[in-house]
Order: sequence, then structure tokens, then C-alpha cells
Amino acid sequence: MISHKFALIVRRIVLSGIIFLQIASVAQSTSAQQVPNADATVAAIMDEILKRGEGQVGDIKTYTWVPPSSQEIQRIKDIGHDAIAPLSKVLESPTRRSFQQTLAVKLLGEIGGADIIPPLEQALQHDKPNSVRIAALVALLNVPDEAALPIIRNAFHDSDAAVAQRAKDLLTDYYHLPVPQ
Repeated sequence: MISHKFALIVRRIVLSGIIFLQIASVAQSTSAQQVPNADATVAAIMDEILKRGEGQVGDIKTYTWVPPSSQEIQRIKDIGHDAIAPLSKVLESPTRRSFQQTLAVKLLGEIGGADIIPPLEQALQHDKPNSVRIAALVALLNVPDEAALPIIRNAFHDSDAAVAQRAKDLLTDYYHLPVPQ
């Protein structure tokens, strides 16, 4: 069980990150420029991240989750709103593996703002692996609360116990709301 003090520290860190993302979003929107060939740039950034997790044991190719570096996150943030469509395409593709979709969701969360809600709702669909859906719930912390809370409340009733538990944890531990009925 997480201590109350630790939970408060984590909440403060998360809130600091959200405030930073909101400030960055405002700054980005005031200086919004189209990023030429955002699809290719986002694909290249994702490939860099995913390649760090590739390995091989004998004839077997292995993949290990490697989180994006701060520089890669910054590159996605620099692309900003123009990165949403290419990342959404990753979620739409039936040939993308769950770790690729999870990475796309995490990068959407780094962009933040209300514009990432439609792809996050897509990531929460029941045909997606629970790892993708859980990442989407966490990414919702970077959108306005009035838009995120109904989605998180809905996920509390998810048929997957891990997804429902993560939604419950967010509602009670992060938002300090009572457990939904």
C-alpha cells in the first residue's frame, strides 16, 4: 500500500508536470507553425525509441520496453499538434503491435491538451490490449479535467480488471474522488 505522504509527493510531481504541459501548450499554440512532413518525423522518432529496445537471443528477435528519452519527448513536443495525426494512425493500424501503440499513446500524453482526446478514446476501445488502454488513462491526466473525468469514470466499469483498477486509482488517488457506483 502506498503511504499517504508518498502519494502526496507523487501528486505534486504529476501536478507540476501538468502545469508545465499546460504552459508549454499555451506557448506552443501562440507560436504554432506547420511542421513539414510531420508523419515522417514522428515515425523517425518512434523508430529511434523502438530500436533501442530491440535485441536478439540466438535466432529470436526480442523487444524490451524502453521509455522515450527527454530529448525525444522534447522533439515530439516541438512538433506539437502536428504530431497528433501521425500518432493516431499508429492506433488505427491493425498491424501495429501493442508496444508500438502504447508508445504512441504515451507520446500523445506528452503533447497534452484537448486535441488528444479523440485518439485516446480510440485507444480505450475494448479491441485494444489493456497495456494500451492503461497508458491512455494515464495520458488523460494531461487533458482538461472536465473532459478527462467522464472518460476515466467510464473506464472504471471496464471488463478488464487491470484497466478498471487503474481508472479507480486515478479517480481516488489522483483526483481524490469517491469510488464510482
